[in-house]
Amino acid sequence: MTGTAAMVCGITHNPMGHARFTSRWPPCCNGYQFTESGKFMNILPKLNRSDLICLSHLRWNFVFQRPQHLMSRFARARRVFFVEEPVLDSAKPHLQVTVCPHTNVHVVTPHLNAEVNPTRALGDLLKNFVAENGIDKPVVWYYTPMAMEFFPRSIQTSAWCTTAWTNCRCSEALPSSWRFSRNT
Repeated sequence: MTGTAAMVCGITHNPMGHARFTSRWPPCCNGYQFTESGKFMNILPKLNRSDLICLSHLRWNFVFQRPQHLMSRFARARRVFFVEEPVLDSAKPHLQVTVCPHTNVHVVTPHLNAEVNPTRALGDLLKNFVAENGIDKPVVWYYTPMAMEFFPRSIQTSAWCTTAWTNCRCSEALPSSWRFSRNT
């Protein structure tokens, strides 16, 4: 008998009804990890425990791709907020937050009115969300260059990272303020 495999929050459900989670990360137990010499090394003091905000153009439950894989791993050691692309279906702008039961990732879906300025509305919603959830100096992962337009600059970050946009065809269409020099 054949069936289809569906991806839900990082868990692959096979047709027989059993779930499995596969990891390619090195074995780690209670904050200790093997070094190349075979000795244990305590990695907990070296980990930055800042909350992580991922700003993505993808939907969390659409298909399990690289950002879902990475954010699921990061959620093991910190709070992770995966901000999806907005949905234009609401009279009043608001954020819908759900927690993936398998990965503990907080999926944040902005709901906007088609008549409001999305840049301003998203910026205001995120600023309030950060304050209400006690998020202090988060790591911000820009998984889409368009998020740089609306993420509030008033929010202090401990670090930020991006995906390699210079390798994609759309990088020529990016405004010059979003382009990065290899020297920086």
